[in-house]
Amino acid sequence: MAVFFDYKPDIIYKFMPLGINLGSSMLSAGVIGAVLALAKSIVDVNHNGIPDDFEKDDNKKG
Repeated sequence: MAVFFDYKPDIIYKFMPLGINLGSSMLSAGVIGAVLALAKSIVDVNHNGIPDDFEKDDNKKG
């Protein structure tokens, strides 16, 4: 926001490379894959309290 409003003190210039590196690492393929895997493991479509990824074996039994 500070860059958007043309507020440019020295501290912004000191921390801008750190913010760019942090943003780049948070958008890496490994982080996105981990977030998607976590999201897949907690989805509960039928709202029975058991994530669907864990109840696949229960559905095959009967």
